[in-house]
Order: sequence, then C-alpha cells, then structure tokens
Amino acid sequence: MKELFEKLLTAIWGENDSDVDEQQNRKGVAIAVLLVDIALVDNEFDPKEHEWVIKLLMSFLSLSRDRAYELLDKATDIVETNRDPEAYAVYLRDTIPATERESIVELLDEIVKADHDKDHFELRLRERYQELLGVKVSAN
Repeated sequence: MKELFEKLLTAIWGENDSDVDEQQNRKGVAIAVLLVDIALVDNEFDPKEHEWVIKLLMSFLSLSRDRAYELLDKATDIVETNRDPEAYAVYLRDTIPATERESIVELLDEIVKADHDKDHFELRLRERYQELLGVKVSAN
C-alpha cells in the first residue's frame, strides 16, 4: 500500500531534487488532505475552516502562505476527486513519529472546532483518522 501511495504522490508532485524535499512535500500533502477531508465532510468548506487550514499548515509545517495555498489546492483536488484520502493517514502512520501523529490529531480537532459547529460526520472522520494514524484514543 505504501508503494501505491508513493506512486500517487509522485504523480501529483513529480520528482524532486532532494529526498528531504520530497519527504516534506509528501508529508505536507498528506497532512493537508486529512485537514481538507475533515473540513469538506459536511459538504461545506466554511471560510473559517479554510483560513484555519491555511494557518495550521503554515504553522505546523513552517510554510509561506503561498506554499500553504498550493498544498490546500492539491489536497482539495485529491479529496474532491476521491483519491483514497485514508491512504494518506496510513502513509503518515508509517513514516512519521507518534508524537508528530498526535500533533496531527490536534490539528484535526482545530478544524472540527473552526466553524463552531461540531458536525457528527466531522467527529466520526476525525476518530477514523485517529485510528488510522495509530494514535490512542484518550478518555475525555
């Protein structure tokens, strides 16, 4: 599955000169896909959610606003054309440390809260991504 995902990302991003750049691009795309999928699950990408995705990508990945918009556009295209968004969570689970995956779950929580309307579908998808990322469910 990881090989299939890497082929998909290469098709989207193309080849990079540096392995580090390639890994960062893939990680950025994967995180953006999860954030956008949560935001779009209720079929409404609220302006607050949109701005939160941009801010979270900029902050978490240390990106410029322009680069964050590029990721947002790629992720939106991936989610809207249903190119297996769950595979991106699996990719992150397999390639980044647990502490970083826990931080990604916190980012997902921010998107769920962004429009001040905790939608059932957003909450369920967030739980699904938490499971796929291999992050233990905390007792709230």
